[in-house]
Amino acid sequence: MAKHQLSDANAPRRRSALYPSVSIMESLRFTTLIASIGPEVSYEALLEKMGISSHTTRNFAFRLGSSKQYGLVTADGHTILLTDLAKEVLAQAEPSRSVLLTLFRNPPSISSSLPGTSIRFFPPKQNWPLFW
Repeated sequence: MAKHQLSDANAPRRRSALYPSVSIMESLRFTTLIASIGPEVSYEALLEKMGISSHTTRNFAFRLGSSKQYGLVTADGHTILLTDLAKEVLAQAEPSRSVLLTLFRNPPSISSSLPGTSIRFFPPKQNWPLFW
């Protein structure tokens, strides 16, 4: 009897490295945590607040990388800085739709897929909730 093989369609789909690893809302929570320490935070201070021992963990790296892609933070050496956009977002009780759209458009993979460009990297509609 022949063995049945799983087709590629049944394999779990992974998000492309071109897209942020965590959602906008998770990046906003990460940014709020940074802001609770100060506008300029060392990796060590943030890691201690998060209860993580190393900056090389995926948890930390994904949140930092995604927050950079959304334009919420920048990193200089081992220091994380809040951007003006992050300060604007954090000043609001609830992020407005226009601010969320700005954050959504910031990652290069998404901005390159917006109208007026020839390259399309936009994720399938069923994956949109991953970004909100």
